[in-house]
Amino acid sequence: MNITRTHIKNLGGDISFLSKEGSGTIFIFQYQKNMTKKISLIEDDETVRENTAEILELSNYQVNVAVNGKKGVEAARSVVPDIFVCDIMMPEMDGYEVLNELSHDLKTSGIPFIFLSAKTDHKDVRKGMNLGADDYLTKPFEEEELITAIESRIAKTEILEKSKPRR
Repeated sequence: MNITRTHIKNLGGDISFLSKEGSGTIFIFQYQKNMTKKISLIEDDETVRENTAEILELSNYQVNVAVNGKKGVEAARSVVPDIFVCDIMMPEMDGYEVLNELSHDLKTSGIPFIFLSAKTDHKDVRKGMNLGADDYLTKPFEEEELITAIESRIAKTEILEKSKPRR
């Protein structure tokens, strides 16, 4: 409870509970929804997708999920995110193909891209980075590792945007 309370308070929220012996406990989470950054989470494994989305939402991100690479690319064309977090091994279109598609689209080519994969071989990591991924995290991952990677990529993009000459 203390860890959860600390996490919620760090997000500018609060947690309380109502408890009645024999009836159970109801937890009440309240926080201001100030989700300014959009993340496209492309992951075929339902458990990983739901858990990762929850971590990101609790960290004040707006999360758009896609169940495979093809749906992720389609979604990115209508709702352009601030960053992509994408699995590699997926049906219909793998993560490498997703990165290739998005990097050739003017609307999405400059958006940071993070692979989140169970593929841990050095050659797989190199392949992802050589294709243009901004980061590569291996599963299982630590919550802090994911959030730090996302925050640093978004911050880098914002710095680069500010340094561009205005027309």
